[in-house]
Amino acid sequence: RQRQKRRGRWDPDSGGGPRKGVFFWMEKVFWTPRQLRIQARLEPDDDSLDDQLSLYARAAVRSVEHGTKRVLYPPDQPLPDDAPANALQANEDIQLAILMMVAHWFDNPGAVNIGNITSEIPLGYRHLTDPHRWYSV
Repeated sequence: RQRQKRRGRWDPDSGGGPRKGVFFWMEKVFWTPRQLRIQARLEPDDDSLDDQLSLYARAAVRSVEHGTKRVLYPPDQPLPDDAPANALQANEDIQLAILMMVAHWFDNPGAVNIGNITSEIPLGYRHLTDPHRWYSV
């Protein structure tokens, strides 16, 4: 049986899935639901949009990983022994970039913004992530 190549690991003894040998993703959560709500300017205790905010946050993590060519890991845990050379613990700059993307996508859920003049926020996302970009030689 061919296994898909993805970041994460194969857990042959996983009992949490529908069958043994389930592939599971390493959870990359660098925020709390409350942080997402506050960043999106929602009531901090209103959890009605948490699923949508979490979707945006997971997409933001993948976007940061793609843009920086890094593999992100939680900031409060040591890097695993088998971490790739481009591993990066998500410091406060990376966490803020993720939160900024969540708020942006929450405010602008469509692919097109009609009727507004838009521009990139100066010293925003790229200012936070560019210093962490991985360059291979």
